[in-house]
Amino acid sequence: MLKDLIQTALRRRGHYLRSTRHFGDNYWSDLHTLMVRQTSPRPVIFDVGAHHGETLLACRKFLPAATVHCFEPDPESAEILARCASGLENVMLHSVALGEVEGHAEFHRNCESMTNSLLPSSSSASESEYANFSRTRELIQVPVETLDSFCQRENIHRLDLLKTDCQGFDLMVLKGGQEMIASHKIDLITCEVIFDHQYDGQGKFNELLGFLDAHDYRFMGFYNTARNSSDEATYCDTIFIRPFAKP
Repeated sequence: MLKDLIQTALRRRGHYLRSTRHFGDNYWSDLHTLMVRQTSPRPVIFDVGAHHGETLLACRKFLPAATVHCFEPDPESAEILARCASGLENVMLHSVALGEVEGHAEFHRNCESMTNSLLPSSSSASESEYANFSRTRELIQVPVETLDSFCQRENIHRLDLLKTDCQGFDLMVLKGGQEMIASHKIDLITCEVIFDHQYDGQGKFNELLGFLDAHDYRFMGFYNTARNSSDEATYCDTIFIRPFAKP
């Protein structure tokens, strides 16, 4: 009765009350919930686009027993990542990009390192409110591997979590792991998706959804949605789960 009264009072003021354990609200809480349902006592995580270690630190907080492979091709960000990882056990740093094919590629180092990408910023991005962040200041060559070839070489047979945050290049990373994905050797996949046209050649959400749906991965939700000054969704995080893992 008291809860109903509180809810009514809050809704009159444009608010509502909900448990912090409600699934679908908290990105890391939901990832943790899904991962603890898996059977692996020491999960293996790939952090692709590791940047300065933001995901690594979250993994250490929520999944302290995990082995984390961090992929970061930008030399400047890789130095900061290495300092972040210093003293942490079971963390492997790889100064390479993951993509659809192996080789070398141009890497765009932008004014804001979080917008660095293997893709060039679009003309519309240069005219947007984020133009000062996504403007390219330097091009460098970086090595590119595929997820499948890396796992084969390192004798990694399954992943508990694949996280990609590659500024429009996420679909290409997934395509480079098609063998692992098609055989359902990755339990959970979380990707950043971009809705506006930030990069030329960026993977679209419907393409990413279609690729994973073709391999029977189930979509679990959108998280951390960002919006521009016109309230349009610009990017967010997504979570997918393999078909025979418990939802």
